Amino acid sequence: MPRTIRFEPETEQALKQVARDENISENAVINRAVREYVHKRTALRDELIRQIVTEDKPLLDRLA
Repeated sequence: MPRTIRFEPETEQALKQVARDENISENAVINRAVREYVHKRTALRDELIRQIVTEDKPLLDRLA
């Protein structure tokens, strides 16, 4: 899906550099970055939920 994205100059330069260094398109760099962000965000959410369930187990057991 076509879309317009405006980057700050430093981000634009970093994008171009990564694409050159890895010999891939800027589009591929952006897609990879978004996938990695979503994966890390999901992993962080899952870890936080695990911590809450562990820490609040007695309370959650009483509420169940």
